[in-house]
Amino acid sequence: GIGAQVRNRKCINTNSVANVTYTYNGVEGSSIYPVPVIQLNPKTLTIEKTITGLDELTEEQMQVVEEGTTFTVTLNNVSTDYTLDQFVKGENGVYTLSIPNLSPNTAYEVSETAADLSPTYTLQTTTDGELEGTLTNDETTVSFTNAYTLAVGDLTINKTVTGLDEEALAELKDEIVFTVTNANNDVVATVSADTVNPEDDPDAWESYWSGGSFTYLIEDLPTGDYTVTETGYDDLENYKWTGKSGDDSKTANVSVGESAEVSFENNYESKTAALTITKQIEGETFGDGRDDFSFKIISKDDGTVYYVHIKGEDSKNITLPTGVYTVIELDNQNYECTDNEQTVNLTSNGVTVTFTNTRDDTKIPSDSGATQNLPNWENSDGKLTWLKDEDLDGEPDTTTSN
Repeated sequence: GIGAQVRNRKCINTNSVANVTYTYNGVEGSSIYPVPVIQLNPKTLTIEKTITGLDELTEEQMQVVEEGTTFTVTLNNVSTDYTLDQFVKGENGVYTLSIPNLSPNTAYEVSETAADLSPTYTLQTTTDGELEGTLTNDETTVSFTNAYTLAVGDLTINKTVTGLDEEALAELKDEIVFTVTNANNDVVATVSADTVNPEDDPDAWESYWSGGSFTYLIEDLPTGDYTVTETGYDDLENYKWTGKSGDDSKTANVSVGESAEVSFENNYESKTAALTITKQIEGETFGDGRDDFSFKIISKDDGTVYYVHIKGEDSKNITLPTGVYTVIELDNQNYECTDNEQTVNLTSNGVTVTFTNTRDDTKIPSDSGATQNLPNWENSDGKLTWLKDEDLDGEPDTTTSN
């Protein structure tokens, strides 16, 4: 009778031998049947998995996702774990795992632990079908969809500039470049006059500036660590940057839904400034050529030498590159100098150095001293006579040349 009942119906073997016990006419008995016990209408539990948003991952990265995605299937209180790489991936990208030959009315429960890709991606999981129940249909399907979304945030670049005139600030705007790199040192953004100015809006770059202040927002950056490096800030013709090493690079962490900030502060000073040399004379002056003073200026940065000449009590300006200088008053035999060598630091604000002298009537100057030469031409014998008057008092010395 069993064979007739199962003819043309789907069935499976559950064991290889059947032992039937019975009572007939009040007598208990048993029989071993070579025909196996059968089960009618076996059931299949199918789990489907769909992943979206990870198209940019490499095969190696996707394999990590598959190995990190697990399912726990409980059948009649017996649990088994499966990883996504045990599923069959179809041409449509859907992963499928089928568990066949289950008895009718099998109690089941399916749960998933999705691969955690934070903070790079956020995850939203949706399901279709009952996650737990009893197998009554020939096939029961439970579907999971994991929608990964690239986690993004914003990054704001701030910059303030001081010490530049309008012309130099305009020059800086054309030269400056901000380069944004991620943790892998990949360039993800370049911010400059060339990259921000579209052809249809040549004033776009200027709109991010307000005087010497600059603000630029980069939206929807993948979360993570970033480095912003500034270049072109020290390429100005007449001004030099006064910052220190490392001031041109800032780091920031971009997190979901927030705006990270990096700030640069650039201070400048002029590359040139006025060095003022002031000559003071205490007491009476000679009032002639002996009151001329010469100064030697030596750059301690590159050794360049400059000269300044001052007549009497006066001041002279010389425009020099900013830096450290040694200023030396050259010897004037007619005057004593209290301090004939001074070192000054010339900054963009300029600097004044003062030398004080007193008249000295006791010295006899050498040929390099301040003297008054009086020529006298004697036509009778063809001689040119120079009269050197050392102090303008008394009879002059005479030097004659044939």
